[in-house]
Formats: sequence, C-alpha cells, structure tokens
Amino acid sequence: EYRSSAELTMQQTTKALRKTGLEVLGDRPWGTHFCVFYETDEDLLELLIPYFKAGIESNELCFWVLADSLTERDAWRSLNRGIPGLNNQRLPRNIEFLRSEDCYLKEGVFDLQRVTDEWGERLNSALAIGYDGIRVSGYAGWPQTREWPNFWRYEDSLNTSIAGQPMMVLCTYPLTGSNGSDILDVAHTHQCAVSRRSGNWDVIETAALKEAKEKIEELNRELEQRVIDRTNELSLAQAELARMTRLTTTGQ
Repeated sequence: EYRSSAELTMQQTTKALRKTGLEVLGDRPWGTHFCVFYETDEDLLELLIPYFKAGIESNELCFWVLADSLTERDAWRSLNRGIPGLNNQRLPRNIEFLRSEDCYLKEGVFDLQRVTDEWGERLNSALAIGYDGIRVSGYAGWPQTREWPNFWRYEDSLNTSIAGQPMMVLCTYPLTGSNGSDILDVAHTHQCAVSRRSGNWDVIETAALKEAKEKIEELNRELEQRVIDRTNELSLAQAELARMTRLTTTGQ
C-alpha cells in the first residue's frame, strides 16, 4: 500500500469526490481506476485535455504517459488550446510527461512491483510538496504478447493498491491491434470503461459493476418494502389506539 508522512492529509482528502472533467463520468472518488478505448489521437486528446484540466485546477500533480503516436510537443499544443484561460507558467509545475518505455519497462522488462512502487513514490513526493494527490493517464498500447499477462495482473492489482489513496488513474487502450478477448480482459480489470459509440462517449459496464448495481437495486427494493411494511404496521397500531381510546371514552 502507498503510505507517507502526509497520511492524515490523505485521509481527509479521500472523503471528497473529485472532478474527472469528463461529462460521461461526472465526479468520482479518489481511488478511481478506469480505462478508455479509442481509435484516433484526436479522440484520445478530446478525452485527456478536460481530464487533465480538471486535475490541474484541483491542485493535483498530473502524469501523462504519452501514446507512442504523440510527442510531448503535441501534448503541450493540445493543452494550450484546451486550457486557454490557465496561466501557462503554472503548467510545467502541475504536469509531467512520461514515455511508456520509461514508465513501464526497464532494460526491456516489465516488473509489476517496480512500477507499482514507483507510482507510490510519485504520490508521496506530490503530497510532501503540497499537492492534494495525483492524476494519471497511462498508455497500454505497448505490451507485447509476452508482457501482456503481467501487465493484465498489474492493471487488476491497481484496483486494490490505489483504493483509498489520493490517486485517479485513467488507462488508455488503442482499439487498433486489439482483439475481442483483449478488450474483455481490460474491461474486467477496471472499475469502468469508456468508449466512443455513434460519436458519443459512453460508459461500458463491466460484470462487476453490473453486479454491484444489481445489488444496490436489490437493497433499495428491500428498503422500500421495509418502509411499506413499517407504514402498514404503524397504520394498524394507530387504528388500534383509536379504537381503544373510543372504548375507554365510552366506558367512562
């Protein structure tokens, strides 16, 4: 688990919802881990710019792991277009760019524990200098067949390792080169997935999310039934009280 000397601050900040910057998702709590499937760089930037804009405006340190098809210059240009009212002098202090090979691979090897630990170190450093937390956009177009099982386990482990931590993680998956089983694997390792359908961004519900929603609906139905039963019991009790009052009055 990620821990630091700023643990008290972390506990305080985990209570509030954070703006994702994405209308399709709205506000989400710290510890949110979701993914997006995209086709073009334009689609990707359309989603990432408001995502990072919300983080920068919320005193979060942002980390953008760039897609292989994008340069840091491309990212800066898009940020400047998408956040025209933001003081550009503040941007370099609030966002850092990483290449996928530098973030995930060392000497050509993906090490799940090393990558997890490095995100923990980045979080602790950000908290130590006064940020509320960190916001991450990862890139998952790089894994080859041999790395995929470990990377899949890493994605799955993030749900646990960032739970309750002042982190928000969005993983980006290019649809080009992905097959149906890859997409299914990815969706299962995230709390929710976002994809473009008919020109609009939609949330794809995973089996776990559907199960959770069904459980909530079941609990709501049970609660409503309890209210109905309690109301009926109260009505009967009031009727009996009224009857006893009438009998007492008549007797007197």
